[in-house]
Amino acid sequence: MKQVFSVDSNAIGVGECNVKWQKREGQFIAVNGKNDAVIIYNKSGEIVDKVNMEGKCTGIDWSPDGDLLAITDEVTGIITLWDANNKKIYIQLDTTWNDLSFCQWSKKGKRLAVGTSKGNLFIYDRKASKKVPILGKHTKSIICGCWQDDNIIACGAEDNTFSISDLKGTTLFEKTLKGKPSLMKENKVPVLSMVLDQRSFYIHNMENPENPLELVFQEEYGNIVAYEWYNENHIFFGFSNGNFIVMSTDPEFIGQELYHQKSHNDYLSDLVINFSINKVATCGDDVIKIYELSDLKETCEVITLDNDPGKMNSLEWSEDGQFLAATTIKGNAYVYLYKLPFLGSTYGTTLAYLTSLQEVTLIDQSKTTMAANDQIPPSMKIKVDIEPTILVVGERHLAVGVNNQVLYYSLIGRNNGNDNEDSNSEKNNYIQHEYLAPIKHLLLNRTLAAALLTNGKLQIHNIDNSKSNKMLKLFPNNTDTFLIICAALTSNFCIFGTNTGVIYHYDLESWSLVNTIKHKTGIRELYPQFKGGIRFIFIDDLNEGYVCNPVNNTILQIPGISLNTIGILWDVECKNSCSFVTYDNELLTTYICTESHIKGSQCSIMGTTKLSHGLKPILLNAGVVSSQTHNGKICMTQLSTHLDIKEENIEKEKNISKLLQLLYSLGRFNVIFLKKIEKIEDKNSLCGQISMLLGEYDNAQEFFLRNSDGIAALNLRRGLRQWDQALSLASTFAQNEVSIIAKEYALELEFNGEYGQALAMYNKALSCVNDVNMTDEEKSKHITLCNAGLIRTTLQNGEISKGMKMLRSIQNKELLQECGSILENLKQYNEAGQLFNRSENYEKAAVIFLKAKKYSNVTAILPYITSPKIFLQYAKIKEAEGKYKEAEEAYEKAQDYESVVRLILDHSSNIDKAVEIIRKTRSREKDAFEIAQQHNEMEHLASLLKEDASRDMLLNIALYFENQNQYLYAGKYYIQCGDYTKALKMFMQPNAGSESYDKAIECIGIAKNDKLIHMFIDYLMGETDGIRKDSKYFFKLWMSIGKYSEAAKTAIIIAREEQNLGNYRASHEVLLEIYLMLTNINSKIPNEIEKMLMLIHSYSLIKLLLKIDEHMKAAKMLIRVSNNISKFPAHAAYILTSTVVECHKVGLKKQSFDYATMLMRPEYKQKLDSKYKRKIESVIRRPDITEIEEPTSPCPFCGAPVIETTLDCLECKNHIPYCIATGQHMVLNDWSNCPYCKFPALYSQFKVLLEKTHTCPMCNHHVEPDAIEICNNPIEMLKEKKENEEAFKDKDINFNFSNKTTNSFKSLLSINRNNNINVSV
Repeated sequence: MKQVFSVDSNAIGVGECNVKWQKREGQFIAVNGKNDAVIIYNKSGEIVDKVNMEGKCTGIDWSPDGDLLAITDEVTGIITLWDANNKKIYIQLDTTWNDLSFCQWSKKGKRLAVGTSKGNLFIYDRKASKKVPILGKHTKSIICGCWQDDNIIACGAEDNTFSISDLKGTTLFEKTLKGKPSLMKENKVPVLSMVLDQRSFYIHNMENPENPLELVFQEEYGNIVAYEWYNENHIFFGFSNGNFIVMSTDPEFIGQELYHQKSHNDYLSDLVINFSINKVATCGDDVIKIYELSDLKETCEVITLDNDPGKMNSLEWSEDGQFLAATTIKGNAYVYLYKLPFLGSTYGTTLAYLTSLQEVTLIDQSKTTMAANDQIPPSMKIKVDIEPTILVVGERHLAVGVNNQVLYYSLIGRNNGNDNEDSNSEKNNYIQHEYLAPIKHLLLNRTLAAALLTNGKLQIHNIDNSKSNKMLKLFPNNTDTFLIICAALTSNFCIFGTNTGVIYHYDLESWSLVNTIKHKTGIRELYPQFKGGIRFIFIDDLNEGYVCNPVNNTILQIPGISLNTIGILWDVECKNSCSFVTYDNELLTTYICTESHIKGSQCSIMGTTKLSHGLKPILLNAGVVSSQTHNGKICMTQLSTHLDIKEENIEKEKNISKLLQLLYSLGRFNVIFLKKIEKIEDKNSLCGQISMLLGEYDNAQEFFLRNSDGIAALNLRRGLRQWDQALSLASTFAQNEVSIIAKEYALELEFNGEYGQALAMYNKALSCVNDVNMTDEEKSKHITLCNAGLIRTTLQNGEISKGMKMLRSIQNKELLQECGSILENLKQYNEAGQLFNRSENYEKAAVIFLKAKKYSNVTAILPYITSPKIFLQYAKIKEAEGKYKEAEEAYEKAQDYESVVRLILDHSSNIDKAVEIIRKTRSREKDAFEIAQQHNEMEHLASLLKEDASRDMLLNIALYFENQNQYLYAGKYYIQCGDYTKALKMFMQPNAGSESYDKAIECIGIAKNDKLIHMFIDYLMGETDGIRKDSKYFFKLWMSIGKYSEAAKTAIIIAREEQNLGNYRASHEVLLEIYLMLTNINSKIPNEIEKMLMLIHSYSLIKLLLKIDEHMKAAKMLIRVSNNISKFPAHAAYILTSTVVECHKVGLKKQSFDYATMLMRPEYKQKLDSKYKRKIESVIRRPDITEIEEPTSPCPFCGAPVIETTLDCLECKNHIPYCIATGQHMVLNDWSNCPYCKFPALYSQFKVLLEKTHTCPMCNHHVEPDAIEICNNPIEMLKEKKENEEAFKDKDINFNFSNKTTNSFKSLLSINRNNNINVSV
């Protein structure tokens, strides 16, 4: 930030001073000090006028249009209006009161309000020149005020009151305050704000005047010295102790500090915001600090008053943010240039830009001076004689201008460096030219200037005085009807585009028309290449961009050009390729144009680069973008698409994709890449290879075929395994490859299960085998593989007899086993067994023959069998046939000695053999038991014996575990021994776990003993050890013994408790289990179980529906759950919040309001999540009770229309089944069922859900979409189910419940589990 000028206290008087920038234009600043005068300065610090006062100045204010400055004093009663256009006093108004204390213009500048020290008010109507005096508005001096629109004025006075009045002086509102008001401001109608006694902040709402808001701050902050409104409900406060804070007036955050910073150590005297540049400035401690509104933590800039001992007093921005004025309590004022206009221009690598209001800096961005500018130094500063709005640099001239006036400065022979060039001769060395109309765009080349005027004319003339400075050309001619919208001037041509869509090229030497391009719409902008370039870019009225080569009239559309594009820059150093960037406020997008692309001429996006905020790009040189900043500096940005890569690094690069990117960015694609493709010289072959690398295989094949290189195309398709195209190419270009390709294709088809096509390909391979170029050995192997595939696919296609004939001469064991497996899968067991037998896989053959009941075939291969399992199976078959001798031998080979003994005792008299077998086998068990006991390996022995051990062995194992206090294992083996009472006692030992309880229930289910049931119930109720067990074991007990009625009651108790605790998945599983069990025995389902399952399932559906973006269905389920919210006490507030949010999202505004109201009840409000509180309150404050008509569908019983989510028909009074996929009621024409749990679902909805999840939402089984089908007659199924449903059918085991048992188990509570269903909105 640069100081432009300063005003010394000697000029305006020592003491506090006041400054005011002219509004809108910002050309003048009014300064008032202690010497009773107001001095008006221009932006350069020159005095424009001075208005002397007879007394102390009490107010200065510019009108909103910047035309008039109002000045009041405390002596004369005269209001002085100073005219900015004529730079003199416009009028002096006599109020007849000599104690003026305040003045302010209205919002639109139509009226001026002036207050007096006696509380009177004076209103001046500027348009009607009418004066309205209003007496006695306040009892003491009016010291502040503000306008609302142009017809309401609010005033604050020293009598601690403020009033609101209309133009006639009628008091609309008046209120006594707690302190003296100051700094009165309007936020937006109807809100007024002010500071009371510099300590508290007062907000008055005109729509609710009886309930003002007053904020009081901590005393350590000090006094409020300034504040600014920001974004309607945010306020910046500056405090005298150096703090500034940001506070919100939003009802939810009222009184909370959103941001706090100690900006100055000792004191802070002022705080101002400029919204045009989004900056906030504070002053204090002899420094000025400037912050970004978007990031207050970082200080953008700091200005220190080193040479002024006076403390900082106030700040004043110009409206456009270009200037910042600061004052001190000693009476000094300083004006700083904070932001310069973005004026810049380039010619080649020469860059000219504004560095001060009347100073232009020129620099050469290349490493060496350009040959064309060898007489111009690499950098210089030129002071110009005007404050320009137009700035253009050419090869030899600098042009600056305003409106239709342009000054041309010669660049030849100027001094190098940063000299100020103070001599008048240098300063005035320019040529002035006046044009026919204001200039829209100015263009320069070596000798000519072309001015595009706002009237659609293009005026061209010579620049230098040595030649005629008269107009050379004026386009268009008087006979032409078009307007010129844009133009460009190169070394040899003048180009301009018109509103009719025509681009004209004129030769500058002969002024003849050399080219015309017609476009579909008007031309808006032109961007020609620099010297040596022939292309230009044009933007049309549709904001579409095109690159044009006028030599051959080739036009390429620029892809992906943004609608927000601000400009385009050609790379001035791009020699071998044509690259450019487009830019907007955020991104630089790099493009490249090439005519040697494999697809012909192309314009392609290379990438994007982020553009820093506040930069304006003006030059692109070798991948580096030069941009202007707001403070008159140049910032360099390296494009991400242009990398610093050396030639040797490119040669070493092995990644082809990376290499292509690097070469594109450097513009050297053709030279380097030719070396990488093994010296390929043919263009089509080269294009084919590049297309392959880019994955454009169709284009690659086309290029290869253009070059008659069918083999390359064939290898391409073969490598991609695109067999049909490979076969077609081989038939044309390589007949000797047809058989090999057909075999490879057939193998892939066979692997994919396409056996019909595979069979055809194997036949094709064999039919062309004579054309193959192979050795005899390779050819024989090829034929063998084809024949094997032919046999396999013949069998797979069901031609069994043909395949078996083909296999008669085959001796290959591997092929025989493959074909045997195929026939086994086809359930052709006899043929499969024969093939396994031929392949000498006798055990597999025996298994297949047993399946086929070909026992004679099994007998024939028994000598080759060693598997006991096969012998055991064979023995059982022979025993069933009555062939006991053969069965005995087979049992013995199977080592089933008990069966051997049984057969001997039952069907033979060879008792001695039986005794010998018993002696040998029993001694083995005894020895094994003793060894296991000695080495503590009883568990291992038990696992080896499993169910094959004798009862005595099992009893010994059980006794062993009992003695070792391993009661769970002991109980298991007592069950195997059949001692159920003993087993149950083992499972009911102290400290038994859930596995013991489950085994006890299993034991009772096997025993079916009344005494054991009573014993276990007493144990569960805690009568044996004083500890009550989980009621889920009652449920399992009733299910095990078939007492389904009691199981249902217990299930309801368990499910209700789980639901109350928030364990919804556990509740769902219990209810589903009893539901399915009762359904399987055709028992009636209790209504309570049905309703509980429906509610829990509706809740579990919510998360699933939200996951697949079915928000309307999810909202309907939330409504169903919320209507029964008492059933979900653990998460009631959470569910209601989700209901409000989802209903509001899908447009169910009335329901959203209803549940939001419910959520505000005391029992729910305290549990409401804070992040949704504001949303809920907004729904309640702005209720929308419009209802959406809910869709209906026919009742499956009577056909009457029923709302989709309603499950009861009002016509036929039937309860309608619900869809497990959506929660809606079922309809007849869209009925399906889950293949596992048999619950109904709407076929169309269920299929869509399964395609996404492959899981039934009710039973969680994996279900494929194709596994479900529409039911043909669902109503008959419903009737049949209703007829078959009876009362509970318990299994009769002669068991009766005592009253104690029935009453006690109902009081048991379930174990608390974590909630494993969580719905998030």
